[in-house]
Amino acid sequence: MPVAHALAAWRDAERRWESADSADSGATRTAAATVIDSWMTYQILSGSLGLDAALVADAQGVFVAANAAASEILGREAADLIGLTVADMTAPGQGGLVDGMWQDFLARGSMSGRYDLQSPSGVATVTYHARAHHPIPGYFTSRLRVAQPAGPATEAAT
Repeated sequence: MPVAHALAAWRDAERRWESADSADSGATRTAAATVIDSWMTYQILSGSLGLDAALVADAQGVFVAANAAASEILGREAADLIGLTVADMTAPGQGGLVDGMWQDFLARGSMSGRYDLQSPSGVATVTYHARAHHPIPGYFTSRLRVAQPAGPATEAAT
């Protein structure tokens, strides 16, 4: 699919989402899923994500979309990430931090740093940047990269 077609599909999906009957939560969720899927396709085709992994979550922290790079980092197929929560993917021992960090993120609208995520093969430390209400209100995008191990050069830079 050419990038221009992906952009048009994303914009068309946004218009359908905006005109969805807000009283019908099923229709609104379906329209939102279409926006998110078309947004992810556009981001991939346009190169906007680069090599970054991307996960989209809803307001409850449930993943609703993931790209192939997220699958690779987290050691699960994208379809298997859908429906998991941020807490589900948080490394053991950090579970108590999730609620406070999620509420802080919702209040701020963005957050970035290092975070340990659980994968089937162990713990993956990632750097992340998360944005609220992106690609549409009520949904949140996190861009992830595998973190480089801390060492003298990285410790000095922080």
